[in-house]
Amino acid sequence: MIVPVGSTNLDLLLQMLAGQYAYRSLYHARPVAARVARLLLQDQEFPRSALFCLEGMRRALNATLGDRPAKGADTPLKHCARVITELNFIDMATYFPPPGESGATLSPDDDLSDMPTPEFPRKLTELTGLLLDFNVLISDHYLDHQVMFREPELFDLTHPR
Repeated sequence: MIVPVGSTNLDLLLQMLAGQYAYRSLYHARPVAARVARLLLQDQEFPRSALFCLEGMRRALNATLGDRPAKGADTPLKHCARVITELNFIDMATYFPPPGESGATLSPDDDLSDMPTPEFPRKLTELTGLLLDFNVLISDHYLDHQVMFREPELFDLTHPR
């Protein structure tokens, strides 16, 4: 069962992520679940948001791969772009409907509900899966390949040099 998220819990979450100052600077109001979700998922300037971190990963991959990556080597970069697109197109009003649409009660200054729809945890699970896939792609493409040497005798310790 999904229940409204209290501002005390949201304050604690923001405090754990060192996001209280950023939230208060943006919204000048008590924490509201939809706004906290926006900050943590979609904010381009908050260093702990998923979007900020993925943009940094995309820059690092671009720097690593150069202007013309080898065929197949850009798979993690393409996946990163896909996850960034997913994050950018999340409409919080879909997951935290405004008053009147779901019967949730709000303060007059809040634009969205503190009551997430059942689809919101599913969306977070989907995003988590995409991030875990990204982890596997990075590992497969950059960390798990054996290095091939032309001169195997360089590593032959039986022959003196």
